[in-house]
Amino acid sequence: MTAGLPAPGQSYGGWEGSNVEVRGQFIGHYLSALAFASKSASNNDDAKHEFQTQSDALLQGLSECQAAHGDGYLSAFPKEHFDRLEALQPVWAPFYVIHKIMQGLLDQHQLAAQPQAFEMLTSMAGYFCTWSERVIIDHGIDHWHHVLENEFGGMNDVLYKLSIEEERQNKKKKYSSSVSSNSWAACAALFDKPAWFDPLVQNQDVLSGLHANTHLAQVNGFASRFEATGDETAAAAVVNFFNIVTNRHSYSTGGSNWFEHWGDGQSLGDAIDNADAAANTQESCTTYNILKIARSLFTWTARADFADFYERAILNGVLGIQRTKSATFGQRHHHHDDAQDHSMHFTHAPNLHLSLEESRPEKLTSTERAMIAAADAVHAVHPRPAHHSVVSWPDDPATNITSNLFINSNVTVTDDEPGQPGQYIYYMPLGHEGGKGENPRAWTHGWGDRFNTFWCCYGSAVESFSKLADSIYFWYQHPSPSSSFNSTNTSFSSSSSSFNAGSGGGGGGDGGGGGGESMNESSNIRHGGAPYPPILFVNQFVSSTLRWKVNEEDVVIKQSADLYSNNVATSRVVITIPASATIAARTRTADNTTRGSGASVNFYLYWRLPSWLKNEEDDVVHRTSPTSTSSSTKMKLAVRINGETLDLSASPRVHGTHAQTISIEKEQEKQQQEAPSSFSRSLAFSSLVPSSATRPPLQLPLSSSSFKPPKFGKDSSDYIILGPEWNDGDVLEVDMPMRITVENLNDSHPEKQNLKAIMMGPFQMAGLTDNGDREIDIDPEYIEKAVTMLENNNSYSSGHGGDKGGDGVENSYPKGARLLSGKTKKYVIAPIGQLIDEKYTAYFDFVPVGPPGAVASQ
Repeated sequence: MTAGLPAPGQSYGGWEGSNVEVRGQFIGHYLSALAFASKSASNNDDAKHEFQTQSDALLQGLSECQAAHGDGYLSAFPKEHFDRLEALQPVWAPFYVIHKIMQGLLDQHQLAAQPQAFEMLTSMAGYFCTWSERVIIDHGIDHWHHVLENEFGGMNDVLYKLSIEEERQNKKKKYSSSVSSNSWAACAALFDKPAWFDPLVQNQDVLSGLHANTHLAQVNGFASRFEATGDETAAAAVVNFFNIVTNRHSYSTGGSNWFEHWGDGQSLGDAIDNADAAANTQESCTTYNILKIARSLFTWTARADFADFYERAILNGVLGIQRTKSATFGQRHHHHDDAQDHSMHFTHAPNLHLSLEESRPEKLTSTERAMIAAADAVHAVHPRPAHHSVVSWPDDPATNITSNLFINSNVTVTDDEPGQPGQYIYYMPLGHEGGKGENPRAWTHGWGDRFNTFWCCYGSAVESFSKLADSIYFWYQHPSPSSSFNSTNTSFSSSSSSFNAGSGGGGGGDGGGGGGESMNESSNIRHGGAPYPPILFVNQFVSSTLRWKVNEEDVVIKQSADLYSNNVATSRVVITIPASATIAARTRTADNTTRGSGASVNFYLYWRLPSWLKNEEDDVVHRTSPTSTSSSTKMKLAVRINGETLDLSASPRVHGTHAQTISIEKEQEKQQQEAPSSFSRSLAFSSLVPSSATRPPLQLPLSSSSFKPPKFGKDSSDYIILGPEWNDGDVLEVDMPMRITVENLNDSHPEKQNLKAIMMGPFQMAGLTDNGDREIDIDPEYIEKAVTMLENNNSYSSGHGGDKGGDGVENSYPKGARLLSGKTKKYVIAPIGQLIDEKYTAYFDFVPVGPPGAVASQ
């Protein structure tokens, strides 16, 4: 309608309603989601075709709208919104929406091979860069800085990424543009808000009182600035921000903020102890953005600490924000189920590209129609507050009407398909007087509706679930000595070669379908003439299938992982070389297991040793079978190749494989000793989604040895290095006992020191409670002995619905649940990411007691 074209049907409700000023933001996220899903589903022709069809339809419609405007403008709202922005008049957040659409187009180009998307993107960028420059010319830079007080998403982020992609395309002579890549970078710099950028460069904590998601998106832009220009101050801003937010403002889930804002540093008790604030903690969009920042930091440093954080944030802050099924139906998000093919692990709602009328006319009840009409009437008499400058609008009465059909006090709407894709949550409640479901203290009141909500967190959630696979694997190839490197500084060296940094879009992906040649690893030669084997990082323990090309040889890595069944995380990796396997018949060993054809490839496998890994002298509570009782035994890290256990202390050569625990800094020092002096301190990285791995890696630097990222456990993370020779049919098995410990709430006030989170490996374990209780009489030093496996009975059930535990036994507990026993109290505790409608406490109040003695009675 904005473009003067006929609408195909009635619009959706909520924030995508035709009268809502941020309409269109979801479509940008959905374009990104389709691109990520298409990339991950490259081995499933039917799914890929479906995603391609939806992408084609969306891009065609958007292209027609853009063509109707005739000047590159593309949005679901009229240009008048930008007139108000220029005049500093009340308007919601127009650039926020534009960023989402532009990023969606970039992802469609890079990951889904949509050349039309790139042309549309550059047209949009040309229009809005011209607009921004004109505003500065007409009104001055101070006026522009006032314009930037309105939330603008990651405009700097997408424009810096566009500058990288533009240069890559120009080098390939595939596209031509009247605007150079340097011009896009210059335009991006207009959105680097000095009032935010400068204090971070100086390592100042200025977070208190700031709207979290507004500023997180800009930090991603600073990361892209570094990748596009090599500006070390931008890298410093990102590193300093991550240290500040994780050390002073974050919960144990990896998230931060309450009421969408950051408070004073180390004062999270103000949120946890306030019932209203505790229902409005950790906005889901902010977890989406902090994950992108952590991902960038890993690609710069290759430090396992950042992979640790990524694991923690996605398990605790992403998996639990979709209402996959109500607890009554007993089905939850089984992110690590054994033998699950992660290439098909995504949220798929095939009707979302249609209008509301087209997608479910039979389910649009008269009550819903009346409520949508009521929302329209409310907006007519309640204009947007003049002081409002961020996307979220808690006081918007129409949002409350259209977003919460199930709990509206005047009507009762029964959804006959609870838990279908499209029900997300705005906040992750971290208090002790409710849960994710109906909560009158949260302005969203809990779960949203599939068709009438579309908050900002809906868009980021759809995208997050489509790219769960984008940070499981990374690969690194030693640069060729013939490459030209330009080291411009010591702490963050900038590198350049035949391709540029940061080609991946949307915080994920390896730079997919935009068209890229395969990296020929054999061309990378050691100074002495021998080839450098590539490195494969296994950062996440997730059931998945990876197809990778090593020295022109196709390699398949199939990982089956389980983090829930026992207190020992397990992963099994099978390596196959399909093309070689067809040359010689595969043989079978005496135990009837398949052994390969004899073909081999060379690469180093870096396996992450997480900070939650237990020391071998500690007891590990586990259950040897579904029907056995819990037992406590001495366990330690175990690595087996084809059934033979490696002696890690001696680092022997086993099955042609050399194992050693080594930090990435040591590997870097070794590289520099072996490489010519012209080499910069650089690593070349690319992520691998479980599909194709033939893209050239990114060129990004290691940080200086003086940078120490925060620990997310008792010890620092590290890698064990395996390889380089791998044969067709090799089987790698790793057992990683999980430490159970407590973490203090991030609060420095003495009266808050008893508030602690219980961590089982990477999981924050919430206590199921119907009465808001959170006290537990345990000495935190003995928490390991107080947590035991739940037996197959209902003795400790809090009345929540059934589920299948990780061992496949039908019981009444969420996946990964355990029993926490104090002297007088017991709780069922479970990973917070596995809870759906249960009421829980995220933190416990530890009552001072002595050593463990009597335990609670049943």
